[in-house]
Amino acid sequence: MAMNDLLHTITHRPDAWILLTIPFAAAAVGWLSARLAVVMLLRPADFLGVRAGATRLGWQGAVPAAAGRLAGIMADQALSRGAPLSDMLRALGPERLARQITDLMRDDLEDAIDQVMREHDPRFWESLPLMVRRRVQARARRRLPEVMESLVEDLSANIEALADLRGMMLRDLPARRAALAQAFAETDHAGLRGIARAGAALGLLLGLGLAVLHALHPQGGIMPVAGSLTGLAAGGLALFLCICPRHPVALGPWRLQGLFMRRRDALAGRLSTLAASEIITPGQVLAEALAGPNAHLTRAIVKRHLRRLLESGALRPAMQLGMRADGRAGLVGDLAGQVMTMMRNAVSDPRFNHERSGIMAPVFRERLTAMTDVSFQALLLAVFTERARTLLVACALLGGISGLPWLFMPPG
Repeated sequence: MAMNDLLHTITHRPDAWILLTIPFAAAAVGWLSARLAVVMLLRPADFLGVRAGATRLGWQGAVPAAAGRLAGIMADQALSRGAPLSDMLRALGPERLARQITDLMRDDLEDAIDQVMREHDPRFWESLPLMVRRRVQARARRRLPEVMESLVEDLSANIEALADLRGMMLRDLPARRAALAQAFAETDHAGLRGIARAGAALGLLLGLGLAVLHALHPQGGIMPVAGSLTGLAAGGLALFLCICPRHPVALGPWRLQGLFMRRRDALAGRLSTLAASEIITPGQVLAEALAGPNAHLTRAIVKRHLRRLLESGALRPAMQLGMRADGRAGLVGDLAGQVMTMMRNAVSDPRFNHERSGIMAPVFRERLTAMTDVSFQALLLAVFTERARTLLVACALLGGISGLPWLFMPPG
């Protein structure tokens, strides 16, 4: 009977339609704010707005903006146990790598030898009989697989010193911001939609309370403030549900756990696949060793192996007779530079990385999934909270704007 009286009282009020719309409007604000929070976490991948010197007015998705920080954490985890680059090349097999590089270099080898010899000491090279020159080129071609296998084994054994995995991640992952955001988005589409629905449910509850308050003390001026608080609460809830609770919490028939904590294995898999297929591929690792900050160390290794090749066979006595010691050393250095260029071209060939680009994925996945729940949640916090304040302000602003129409409604 009391309920019927309450309904009768409400429906016969002149502002009944306002009271009835408040909960549904608040639910819409909650849904939009939670949805806005999710979208602003992931998009846009690149900064959208105006730059004026050091001042920036605009927005970049929280996840893409935190790509550098995430890259550092992933690299530290990959390096936390053992030598991942050495493990990768060892798993591929130096002999297989050497064979593939050799196949891609073979056609250019004779021209490279001829070019270096003519540039370094054309008089000496032209003075050699044509038969000797051809024997030198044929021997180099014949011994290339053996030398390359020995060279790749040497590079594999020293790859941790030659290629900087952390530097590669810090340099290349931020350049793949869109793919990074997509990895988060594709982890659980349904879960992200569920967060928006949770925002709507929160908005509905707050709206019911606001409707009761408005029924007792009609005051349209409070609506923009109430809208801002609803948007702020829904945006905060969206962020919270992405990463908290850390462990499942029973709420009646439901079990509540942070979305990305619940789906941490799937997220780790996607992040690992991204890193292993686009950044830490065998070709890119070797290219880093050949052209990165420690390329001078690689050059010393290449020179050592080439010296053994040049100091054997038909060319050795001719070089000893026709060239000074410093000239021979210079020749080895020039040829090493040419060989490194050829190797860089070979490892950048799509055929080199075909079917091997994902070999590091299990290494990253195993080390990310081995993180404790506390550490993994800290990773998510580092990504999501860097721009949380601006994101929440946007949600509150959205809610405040939604409350403006109530200022122009007649009082009850």
